[in-house]
Amino acid sequence: MKQSTVKTNNQESPLKAVIFDYDGVLINSRDIGLKAYQAIAQHFGVTGYTSLKEFQSDQKRKYKNILHEWGATTPELVKHAETIYRAVHEEHHKNLSEIPGMRKVLDTLSKKYTIALVSGTYRAIIESGLKNNNMLHYFKHIIGADDVKNVKPEPDGLLLSLQKLGIQPHEAMYVGDMVIDIQMGRAAKVKTAILTSHSWNALDDLKAQNPDLLIEHPDHLLQHLGELT
Repeated sequence: MKQSTVKTNNQESPLKAVIFDYDGVLINSRDIGLKAYQAIAQHFGVTGYTSLKEFQSDQKRKYKNILHEWGATTPELVKHAETIYRAVHEEHHKNLSEIPGMRKVLDTLSKKYTIALVSGTYRAIIESGLKNNNMLHYFKHIIGADDVKNVKPEPDGLLLSLQKLGIQPHEAMYVGDMVIDIQMGRAAKVKTAILTSHSWNALDDLKAQNPDLLIEHPDHLLQHLGELT
């Protein structure tokens, strides 16, 4: 694959790093995410989501806004909701599998670029899922919800990753699956590719945000990498 370049201010700079999201990009965790939110809703005595479609439609909002609407109106109650989320993932994490085709993408890209990870999920969940699927070794570093003050769509995680990698925004690409990933990429001035096959968001909502690249399968990232240059 030909080395990609990113053009900024009439200058060309080689793409040095590809930064991945976790849920919906590397690991098929959408159904577990739905179960976790349903468990939180049940705890607070609200209806929550009755279908995957309803879940996907609502996930374009900040998760703390959802929790507040359900009754987690204090930091203590939000923390308890997050504890429930973690518990559901810990119960089912061994059943989480990699998204088909993603290992080939990581194998190919890791030969040319530094690979890192930025997610709004907790580090323990990420590391467990990657270890179970023998994918942990690909990543230079992992930045989770534990590592930043503000999670997506705020750019904190992506900016911290750039800092750790010692590169500029135009030298990186972010691969996500959600509206908040597009918003985070724009805030950090990093171009973003969105994988739709196992997204936590509805396709129409993703299209409405006009990401830099919209792909249906991991292989398409290799085929269309040049579109982000």
